[in-house]
Amino acid sequence: MNKYFLIVLLFMIFSSCLRASEEARFNYGAELDALPYLTGGYYLSGWIGKEKLRVRGVVASVNLPEFVVKSGFKDNSLNAYALIVDYFPKPDFSGTWYGGGFEIWESKIKSESDNMAATYSNLVVTAGGGYVWNFHKYFYLNPWVAVHGIVGGDETVNVGTKVFEPTKVTGEISLKIGFKY
Repeated sequence: MNKYFLIVLLFMIFSSCLRASEEARFNYGAELDALPYLTGGYYLSGWIGKEKLRVRGVVASVNLPEFVVKSGFKDNSLNAYALIVDYFPKPDFSGTWYGGGFEIWESKIKSESDNMAATYSNLVVTAGGGYVWNFHKYFYLNPWVAVHGIVGGDETVNVGTKVFEPTKVTGEISLKIGFKY
């Protein structure tokens, strides 16, 4: 799937949030995540929800820290495009939440020995959860964890004279700051 298509889809979701808010039946918001920024990347999420469910679109870029990159390789980065559905036991989008959905990861990696680079793409299923703590009428903190599993795409990648195999299952933990209306 083309990344520009996903960006347009996220824009459409966020635009519909603005129209839906006029009817006062939907809530909407946006989030920034600390982890991608700490690695030199970015993260933006927009969401729309009603009662206990919200749909969230995500665009992110992460430069993986060297200590998690497989031996013999370096400079592993990925761009992620996701569509996630979150469930909140409380109807006001606060407290505990659980979510899941699909992501497309477009990645790049280099071999340490000859500095050759290669790109690869994967379809990822993700599941996670967290806790939304409202510290203001419109702003909140959201510590969260997730597990990502590759379900499609490149299983092996030729990088110069080496072969790289993406890790099938990865975990993630971070902190988001969000705005909701």
